Amino acid sequence: MKKYMLIALSFCVLSIAAFAQRDTIKVREVGLVFSNINSFGLCYKFGNENTLFRITALSLTGANNAASYNTYSYNGVHDTVPSSPSSSFGVGLNFGFEKRKPITDRFYFYYGLVLINSYTESNSNSTTPSTSFLTYWNANNVFTVQSVVLNSSNAVNTWNISSGLGVVLGVAYKLNKSFSIEVELIPSISYNYGDSKTTTNSNIVELYPSGKGYEPQYFLNVTNQDKTNKGISYSVLNNNAAITIAYKIK
Repeated sequence: MKKYMLIALSFCVLSIAAFAQRDTIKVREVGLVFSNINSFGLCYKFGNENTLFRITALSLTGANNAASYNTYSYNGVHDTVPSSPSSSFGVGLNFGFEKRKPITDRFYFYYGLVLINSYTESNSNSTTPSTSFLTYWNANNVFTVQSVVLNSSNAVNTWNISSGLGVVLGVAYKLNKSFSIEVELIPSISYNYGDSKTTTNSNIVELYPSGKGYEPQYFLNVTNQDKTNKGISYSVLNNNAAITIAYKIK
C-alpha cells in the first residue's frame, strides 16, 4: 500500500512540474482554507480556466494545556501532585488537480483528484493521586507490611502519518472578478501508520511496623508499553469538508 502511495505522489509532483513549464498557465489563485472547524491553511492553484493544479498546506491541530492538583495526604503521608501538561500538533500537505464546469456566469462546479498527506503528534504527562493499598499478613496472622500507591503518572507519546487518495467535489460562487467562495467535499481512502509509547511511574510507600509505629520505605515502580498502529481508513463526507476564500492573482 505504501509503495502505491509513493508512486502516486511522484506522478502528481511530476505532472505539476511538467504543467508549470508550459505556456498554458493563465490562472493563479491563492486561498484561505477552513476545514473541520479546527483546521485551517493555505491553498495555491495554477493552470487555465478549465484545469488547475492545486497545492494545499493545512494546520490540522494545535494545543498546549496544563493542570495541577493541590497537596494531599493519606494516613499521615503527604505528597504533592505536579502539573499535567499535554500538547498536540498536526500538519497536512495535499497535491492534486481540479477541472471546472461553468453553471452560470457566477457559479461553477469542479471535480478532481488529490493526494492527501498528514502528520500528527501528541504528548501528555498526567499525574493522579491514588489511595490504593495492599496489606500483608504472615502465617501467624500478624501484620507485616502495608503497600500504599501515593500517585501514578502516565507519559504518553503518539505520532501518526497518513497518506491517501481523495476525490474532489465542489461548487464555487464568484463574488467579483477577484474573489470567490468555494465549498468542497473530499471522499477519501488513506493508509495510516503510527506508534504510541506509554510510560507509567507509580510512587509507592511501604509501611513496616516498628517500635515507633510505622517505618516508611519509598520506591518507584516503572512500566513501559510500545504499540504500533496501522491500517486503512475511509472518509465519505464529514472529515474532509472545506470552505475556501480564494483570490485570483492578476
